[in-house]
Amino acid sequence: MVADHSIVIAQVMIFGMIVGCSVHPIDPKPRADMSFAVFGTDIRYPTRYAFDVGLTRGFIDHEGRVIITPIKGASSFTEGLLRFIEEKSKLRGYMDVDGHVVISPRFVDGGPFSEGLALASLPGLMDPTANWPLVGYIDRHGEFVIPPQFRFGSPFKEGLAQVGSFADNVRRFINQKGDIALELPQYDNVSDFGQGLAWVRAGGKYGVINQQGEEVIALQYDRIKGDFSEGLLLVEQHDVWFFIDTQGQQAFPETFENAMPFTEDRARVEFGGKWGYIDRTGALVIEPIYDDPKAFSGGVACPGIIKEKKPHNKVETYWYGVIDPDGNMVLPFEYEILSGCRDGIVWARKGETFGYIDLSGRWIFLEHSAAP
Repeated sequence: MVADHSIVIAQVMIFGMIVGCSVHPIDPKPRADMSFAVFGTDIRYPTRYAFDVGLTRGFIDHEGRVIITPIKGASSFTEGLLRFIEEKSKLRGYMDVDGHVVISPRFVDGGPFSEGLALASLPGLMDPTANWPLVGYIDRHGEFVIPPQFRFGSPFKEGLAQVGSFADNVRRFINQKGDIALELPQYDNVSDFGQGLAWVRAGGKYGVINQQGEEVIALQYDRIKGDFSEGLLLVEQHDVWFFIDTQGQQAFPETFENAMPFTEDRARVEFGGKWGYIDRTGALVIEPIYDDPKAFSGGVACPGIIKEKKPHNKVETYWYGVIDPDGNMVLPFEYEILSGCRDGIVWARKGETFGYIDLSGRWIFLEHSAAP
């Protein structure tokens, strides 16, 4: 039976009270209820699942227990830390998975943590034109390890982050010391690095470089989707989509009218308006019967099939279900919404009931019961 969380949530904490509490140190030690691995470290954190009540957001644990009651300005957890906005000052800070404030709110803006660092900017620290706040990178204690100096930046991936200057439009990457690792003036667009590679664009064509800036796959493709995922990159040439490997070789002979990148050894591909799934050899392992395909996550996917056909220019509605990597049905196609699985928990809507279910279809948390 689903626990009634209305009493718990009704006691919504006043945000100023949260910020008024003393700042807790971040505990780097492993936890007994770990379920999420942080990239590049052996520190793990329990997964938290967000639910919204009006303009506020709270979080539950894997059992449906409310861990953080709804607060304004909450985003989502990355590397065990949650960005929030202090209601009175409108400044950003961070709290841990138990709701303790570990970085007090003092930033005009703050990004998600990635590889131990996050983008942040301070009040009043602007560029020479006073139009843009300068951004730098803070560590998990809220201290700047790379001072605010950039117009924009991306999260660190594989030790590198893309940053923008106020002086020019040159694409640059810095390392975690803030030193410039790459300058790429010859390209008008560059992706973040994945598996040691990044795609680049110049003259309307796409190719691939390595972390030394060397062009390892020539500029020849018309379009690219995503980054290298599981060793493969999805490219388009002459109106046909196909996958290439890290050497630039076509991974398998099959081509597609449309496709999406690989996740968990499965990629979504389209045939005549219907979508199925292939494996890494290009073999079709799940027949193209879906209208709204979803990526695999947590060992399952939640695709949709058209519930009701609508006249031209009308929004289609779908039934969603859960399938395993072989296409076997885990949960029936009877939900209006299903959203990505994490650790066996899926956000769902069925009629007027919405919240989180497990992969047996059991409701572990009902969001409408959380309304104060």
